[in-house]
Amino acid sequence: MAVIRQQRQNVARNIGVIRADTGEAAAWRSVGQLADNMIQDTFSELKRQAKQRGIETAQAASAADLRAIDPITGNIRAFNIPDNFGTVAQEAYKSVIEDRYIAQTEQDFKTKAREFALLHRYDNDGPALFETKFGQFIESTAKNAPDRFAPAIEKIGSSLLASNKLSLLSDKIDREREETKAFTTIGTDEGARTISQLYSSLNFNDQTQFDADLTMEMKLSQIEKAENLNILNSIEAEQQRLILSRSVFTGIEQRIISRIQASNTMDSIDVVQINQVIQANGVGIEGLDESVQDDVREILNHPEFNVHKDSLKSSLTSFQSTLSREETNQRTIESDNEARIRKETTDRF
Repeated sequence: MAVIRQQRQNVARNIGVIRADTGEAAAWRSVGQLADNMIQDTFSELKRQAKQRGIETAQAASAADLRAIDPITGNIRAFNIPDNFGTVAQEAYKSVIEDRYIAQTEQDFKTKAREFALLHRYDNDGPALFETKFGQFIESTAKNAPDRFAPAIEKIGSSLLASNKLSLLSDKIDREREETKAFTTIGTDEGARTISQLYSSLNFNDQTQFDADLTMEMKLSQIEKAENLNILNSIEAEQQRLILSRSVFTGIEQRIISRIQASNTMDSIDVVQINQVIQANGVGIEGLDESVQDDVREILNHPEFNVHKDSLKSSLTSFQSTLSREETNQRTIESDNEARIRKETTDRF
């Protein structure tokens, strides 16, 4: 009878090793990690709170404390860190206070610079006076500040000194330019009046012409100089030259008007004829009264006649209208007188 042998299966086993429950171990590791995270979060929150406390305390410090010196420590009062602050709060407090100190110093410099600028802006040596006083203020501030801030203070002060001095110099140049422009304009107006008066003379002669030409040359030279120095732009300079050239025609107009007013034969009709001859560029000049023919020729021969032709027409037309009204009034008075005389004669008869 055959013997049936039972087949033995070999299974790999750990000998002498007791296996723990892996689920329980993983749970403990998770709990430990959670505890570490909670502790870390607590520390982070405490650091955040300490930092925030330092920042808020520094921000609450008064501007006066940023300027005042503590007599005991010899330091800026606001730099004294509160005793109950830890390292984190101290660092936050110190950082904010230092930033505020620099910002406050810059603001003080700007205020002082404006004060000195307003004080000396109209002085002839204003920029130099500003530089001296503000420079002394910067030096004094840097000297009384903690050594580590001196370079930053000097840098801020130097920048403000340079910009404000440049602004004062620019204002001074602009002011002097405007004053020179005003002086040139006034000088042109005065010169124009002088030229007009010389040309208006009924006794206009070579000497009068010489004086008028000399005045014209001097004023034109001043205008050219002002234009070269950019005190007057090209348009302004041309306007000033037109004022001078117009004065020549104004003077001759007045000379003609004076001759008409002094004449016993010329009236508003003669003014109309003079205006017509001028507008016709001299046509019909022989028909004018002999006393004004040379004056009209002087106008026609002037190099800038065409420039002032319309202005001449306007001036003469205005004079003609005024003269015509006066003549009408005079005729009315004469007519009334004649009527009165006729009535008185009639009454006597």
